[in-house]
Parts: sequence; structure tokens; C-alpha cells
Amino acid sequence: MNAKLKPKTPEARSLSREARREQILQAAREVFAERGYHGASVSAIVARCGVAQGTFYLYFQSKREVFEALLDAFAETIYQTFFLPGAEQVITQEEVWSRFVVISSWALEVFSANQDLARLFLLEAPAREPGFEEKVSRLHQRLVQATAANFELWMERGLLRPADPKVLALCVIGMIEHLLRQKLSDKLDGDFWAVVEEAVKFELFGILQNPEKIFGRESSARP
Repeated sequence: MNAKLKPKTPEARSLSREARREQILQAAREVFAERGYHGASVSAIVARCGVAQGTFYLYFQSKREVFEALLDAFAETIYQTFFLPGAEQVITQEEVWSRFVVISSWALEVFSANQDLARLFLLEAPAREPGFEEKVSRLHQRLVQATAANFELWMERGLLRPADPKVLALCVIGMIEHLLRQKLSDKLDGDFWAVVEEAVKFELFGILQNPEKIFGRESSARP
């Protein structure tokens, strides 16, 4: 005798909770990118992903909260992109150079694939509300602190010239941030990788102990 099939529960017929949350986040990302923060609405977000407003509020309390969730996720992506493991294993200037090349390449890929989030994070969010600006500021501080820690370690090993590691970190992170803002604002023409390549060379000329060892010959940052 065949066993009776049990009817599927509502949970089984629908997406998992995490998948539904990601669906709403993706829809919100698209709506924010198209309309900006103030032009977006919960109605537009739920229409994009095909759920009821009540479903939206099971995951997020407001438009602001879903926007902040997108900013937080992108901030963590940026941080992880800039800080690959292994800084403590670097023992030569060539390895410092190699890490700058790899990080620059990864960062370009991340920002190229996420220009909508990058614009929201770097251009729109800071201009909208103090709470959003604080998120950008906290990421900036995390990047500076981590960069300064790496620089201090490499100075102790004689790889970088003696200097205040925090000041150097502020200069490096500040230059990268400014270039990205210029690019996202369409104020930077030409090959962006070539611009980044020159910026990396400029940074390393200023901080390496013996930059001529790396740049005394014809070299390229392209991996």
C-alpha cells in the first residue's frame, strides 16, 4: 500500500528565511541604485522582488534599515578585499610590492562588479544622513588602523622608511578613496587601471626603504 504524500508546508513551498532576506536585499539594491535613497520606497522594493509589504517587515523595519544592511555588507566586503592574510610573513620589499599589486587588482574587480553599491556607499550615503556618514567613517578608521599596523610591522623589518605609520596609512587610504570617488563621479578619464598603477608606484616611492630597488628597472604593476 502506497504511503500518502504529506502536503508541503508553507515554509517548504517558499524560500528559506535567509534566501528571502537576500532576495529583498537584491531588490533593494537595484531600487536604490536606480532611484537613490530618497527616491526609493518600500513599495518599490517589494514590487521588484514580488513579495507583500508584510513580508518585507518580517526582515527589515524600514527602508533605512535595509539600506544600512546593504552598506554594512559592502563595508565588510571592502575591508576583506584590502586585507588579505599574511602581512606578518612579508620579509622583502618585493613582497610588499606584490601585495599592493594583488590588493589593487582585487579592489578594482570588487568596485567594477559593485559600482552601484560603491556609489551608494561613497557618494550618496555620506550626503544623506549623519548615521550613514558614520558608517563610512568607521570603515575608513578600520582601514587606516589595519594599514598602519602592517606598515609598523614592515618598518620594524626595515622594509619601509621610518615614519609615523598612521600618517602614512592616512595618506594611502585617502588617495585610494579620492580616486574612487573621482571615478564614481565620472570625473576621471582614461584607463582606470593605469591611474591605479601610477598611484601605487607613487605610494611605494614614498614609503619603501629602498624604492630604487623595485623601480630602478622598467617594471609594471599589471599582474
